[in-house]
Amino acid sequence: MTGTLLAATLAGIPLLPVTATAAPTSDGTAEIFTFADQADGSLDTPVGTSTLARDKSGISATFRTGQLRAHHAYTLWIVVFNRPENCAQPCNEDDIFVGGDPRGPMNTATIKAADIHAVYGGGKVADASGTTRIDTHLPVRDASREDLLAKVNPGAALKETQGAEVHLVLRSHGPKISGQVEEQLGSYAGGCTTFLHPPAVPKNEGECADLQFAVHPPQARAAR
Repeated sequence: MTGTLLAATLAGIPLLPVTATAAPTSDGTAEIFTFADQADGSLDTPVGTSTLARDKSGISATFRTGQLRAHHAYTLWIVVFNRPENCAQPCNEDDIFVGGDPRGPMNTATIKAADIHAVYGGGKVADASGTTRIDTHLPVRDASREDLLAKVNPGAALKETQGAEVHLVLRSHGPKISGQVEEQLGSYAGGCTTFLHPPAVPKNEGECADLQFAVHPPQARAAR
């Protein structure tokens, strides 16, 4: 199990939900679930709420969540499927890794066909109650951020907001590490020396894992 996420981390790709959550409301709200619950096959209890607003200039999201470890570092990752109609349906790890296995080769054909883009969306330290809120914005055609899939799909960016499927993935970087907090809050592998797989949750310094996710399916695609 640990080796699976280690392979994914070395590849620089967040885990993705295997199945989509319930459809969002008309205001762009989606429930947040844990990868541990998904591994158990029980997506019954949301741990937070994600909202996504779309306009012609880009997407803006607010990720409000709980059931986190107090004073641990977390980052948010935005995974954009510009052409979700070309996903395996629903869009998931099968579209990034052959057979959905991060230990295997990258699914280059589908990454390009679905035009997948995966970028940093912010970082925060959870408060004393184990909650956090991360606000993020991704402009259309902004290729200035590091893209975790750049080697496979160079030049990718958010192309058109209404037709894109957007997955938000919350990653734990474990307890704050003296002298490394900025790195922990600013990169996918920041502060990570041990890579865990759900349902394991980082408890000690150096332990990292993807913990939670929200899925925002596409809205009506603009005419091309």
